[in-house]
Amino acid sequence: MKPVINLFAAKLFSPSFSLRANLAFGGLKGDDAKYSNPEYRQHRSFNFRTPVAEVSALGEWNILARNYASRGLSPYVFAGIGYSFLRIRRDWSNLDTEYFSAESELMTGLSEDAQRSEPKGLLVLPVGIGARYYLTDKIGISAETSYRITSTDYLDGFSQAANPSKKDYYHSHSIGIVYRLGKKNMLDCPVIRY
Repeated sequence: MKPVINLFAAKLFSPSFSLRANLAFGGLKGDDAKYSNPEYRQHRSFNFRTPVAEVSALGEWNILARNYASRGLSPYVFAGIGYSFLRIRRDWSNLDTEYFSAESELMTGLSEDAQRSEPKGLLVLPVGIGARYYLTDKIGISAETSYRITSTDYLDGFSQAANPSKKDYYHSHSIGIVYRLGKKNMLDCPVIRY
């Protein structure tokens, strides 16, 4: 995972529920050569990198029903649907062909993978957990972690040559600043103060 810029806007519907639109820009990369265990990874030496631009819509549930709280901690969970735009660059040029026989699963799988083009985008299902801490009525800080469920095994450009029985996934961690726009309590819900 490479650094990510994540922008979002949310619409509050109740003290517990909101909908959120996300726009994220980041990148993914992987390199077998950085791993010594298991030994074959040094010899396989696959690597990839891809910039990712993701748009998503998320439902967010505020665990303590504190969407309208003026100050303090506000933990939440979220899930939704999104689409990731990708530009995958896979590389097997450092493959140690003397270590793997021409009839091995890796070599036959690589031949299949090389004939398949990398996906330019994919549907993702983001799920995660986070917390906001409001310093004032308008300003807060946030931290969250999220996991992206995908329907592909070609996120890294390889499948048949690198464990085709499992789908690929990615995750992110973020910290940020929250700024509230508009009226403080548009639904006239009771305000919780701690």
